[in-house]
Amino acid sequence: MLESANRIHLQRLFRLRNLAILGQFIAVVLVQYKLDIALPLIEIGLVILLITLFNIFIWLRLRQTKVVTENEIFIHLTIDVLTLALLLYFTGGATNPFVMLFLFPLTITVTILPARFALFLAVLTVICYSLLMFYYMPLPIGHNMHEHAAASEYNLHLIGMWIAFI
Repeated sequence: MLESANRIHLQRLFRLRNLAILGQFIAVVLVQYKLDIALPLIEIGLVILLITLFNIFIWLRLRQTKVVTENEIFIHLTIDVLTLALLLYFTGGATNPFVMLFLFPLTITVTILPARFALFLAVLTVICYSLLMFYYMPLPIGHNMHEHAAASEYNLHLIGMWIAFI
C-alpha cells in the first residue's frame, strides 16, 4: 500500500513541477518584457532547462514498475528547493517576493513524509533562505539591501519576512 501511495505522490510532484516550470517561464517573460527588468536569461534559462530535463526523467521513471520510495520522493523535494534557491539567486534573492514559494516543498514534505525528512528539508530551506539574504544577483531596480543603511525600513522588512518564514 505504501508503494502505491509513494507512486501517487511522485505523479503529483511531476504534475506540480510541470506547473512550476510553466509558471517560471511565464514569470520570466513577464518580468523581462512587460516590466522591462533585465534578467540574466541564460542562467535562468539553464536552470529551467535542467529542471525540465529532470521532470522528463521523472516521466520516464513513472513508466517503470520499480518501487517508489520515501527517499526518492525526498530527493525530488530537495531538488525542488535547490532549484528555487538558484532561480531566486538570479532574481533578487530574499528581496524577491517569490521567496515564500520555499513553503510549498516544505509543506508537501511535512504532509507526506516522516518527520526526519521534514526536519532536514526545513533546515535546508532555512539555510537557502538565509544565504539568499546576503548572496544574490540584485534586480536592476534599486533594491539591493546592501546599498541601504542597516536600519533602513527595507532591511527591516526583509528581516521581518525572513523571521516570519522561519
